[in-house]
Amino acid sequence: MQGLARRLIRLYKLNNMPIPNLSVIICSHNPNPSYLNEALAALRNQTQAKEGWELILIDNASDTDLSKSFDLSWHPNARHCREEKLGIVFARIRAMQEAKADLILFVDYDNILNPDYIEKGLAKAKEWPIIGAWGGQLLARFECEPPEWTRQYWKYLGIRKLDRDKWSNLIHQYESTPAGAGMFLRKPVWLHYLEIFKLEPKRAWLGTVGKTITRCEDSDLAFCACDIGLGTARFKELILTHIMPKERLQEDYMQKLIEGTVYSMVVLESFRGKNPYVSKKSLIGILLDRISVMRLPERQRKFFFAEKRGFKKACKDLKIKLRRFARIC
Repeated sequence: MQGLARRLIRLYKLNNMPIPNLSVIICSHNPNPSYLNEALAALRNQTQAKEGWELILIDNASDTDLSKSFDLSWHPNARHCREEKLGIVFARIRAMQEAKADLILFVDYDNILNPDYIEKGLAKAKEWPIIGAWGGQLLARFECEPPEWTRQYWKYLGIRKLDRDKWSNLIHQYESTPAGAGMFLRKPVWLHYLEIFKLEPKRAWLGTVGKTITRCEDSDLAFCACDIGLGTARFKELILTHIMPKERLQEDYMQKLIEGTVYSMVVLESFRGKNPYVSKKSLIGILLDRISVMRLPERQRKFFFAEKRGFKKACKDLKIKLRRFARIC
């Protein structure tokens, strides 16, 4: 009876709290428990008063119910929510439907926000009313020393350092486009996204589903700010640390990541009116290109073919016919 009474009291408090200024949302499928606990601890240590923002943990069809494993009672306005349709796109759509505030902050289960991230992010909302989607720097915390050969591929891991603020009101300007991790989003932007998703549900192809690695659903979401006359930005003073497990530094994973990223980029640009460009080339030219590729070091050659697989798969799914003699540009 005492447990029921406590739950009823908590429910009463939740229903009678003022509308929050911000909805902080973590979407997660089978998360690493220690990573998620660190992410929650970082949120607990935010300098922004907890009474002004809500916290929602979206359990995206995890094998074990996350509400039984992760306690959110430390936050006065937090709740668990389960989305059975697997995929980051569907989890984020559910988040948009659940949010009470007019501003969302997406945080991944392996993101450690600096203590002032929310406070400074809310300040940007007031300082930059013309910006509809914004984020900051994504730094890496590697679980093991990364091999030197991986450095040139860190961009695929979402590592984004900044030497200055960057903003734009044009799509396809990726330097100013925030990643999903640590992205603030105004309500008119996500309402527009929900509308275009109804018209083109294939946008779900862009988001990771379980172990299938695809990307760019966050860029598609951010570009919605430009669609409605706002802009996107990344601010240097907003800092987030992304935990990088050793598995993400392995060659096999990197190949899948590169293939999925290229696939997603082609699909995203197609959805936004920019079809892939394939140049005509003679048979001799194609043969010379193949000779050049075969002379590459083995690892670079594998990654080249990963890019090509991603491109071809995207063209196939989009029903874009490739010429027999062509070079992918």
